[in-house]
Amino acid sequence: MLKSLDERIELLTRAILDDAQADAAHAEEDARARAEEILQTAKGDAEKLRKEILDKAANEAAVIKDEQLAEQKMKAQMTWLTHREELLDAVFAEAEKRLSNLVDTPAYANVLLQLILEAVNHLQSDAVILHLDAVSRGQLTPQMIDEVSKATGAVITIGDNLPDGVGVVAETTDGHRQLNNTLSNRLHRQQDSLRAAVYHILMGEKA
Repeated sequence: MLKSLDERIELLTRAILDDAQADAAHAEEDARARAEEILQTAKGDAEKLRKEILDKAANEAAVIKDEQLAEQKMKAQMTWLTHREELLDAVFAEAEKRLSNLVDTPAYANVLLQLILEAVNHLQSDAVILHLDAVSRGQLTPQMIDEVSKATGAVITIGDNLPDGVGVVAETTDGHRQLNNTLSNRLHRQQDSLRAAVYHILMGEKA
């Protein structure tokens, strides 16, 4: 039976509304899916950013730790070196105090001869004046002077006594060249080269 115009208009209107509702529901579903996708992406980006931040923080912490360890190691090494140098300085100071006792030993006469020979050879002059401390001058014999002259070819003259120190100071007759070869001064000259060997001995190691 043919529907009236009003009925057909109502059916058409209902169909249009149903389609609109279906489109709206579909659009809502798409929007919800899109929102979920954006949310998941945002979560992934946030997790990635969080991991990057944590990794960076961990790396920075490791660098700081390494720097702190290196700084502590350097401080410990500097402290050790300072103590080592203080110990060596104390040893050389004590050795210098005991040098004057050497003149009372039987071996000093030969030591004195070697000090004089070394000083005169260093000056390389035809005429040399020797200045000695009172004790060394008392142990210097004419035979020792003659031996030095023969060995070096220099004319030896004995000058004034030394005001301090034990050993000999040799100088040319014109006073232009001089070598202080007292025991303490000789120790000072050799101190730098002896420090490592002395430290090994103190530590019970082989030099």
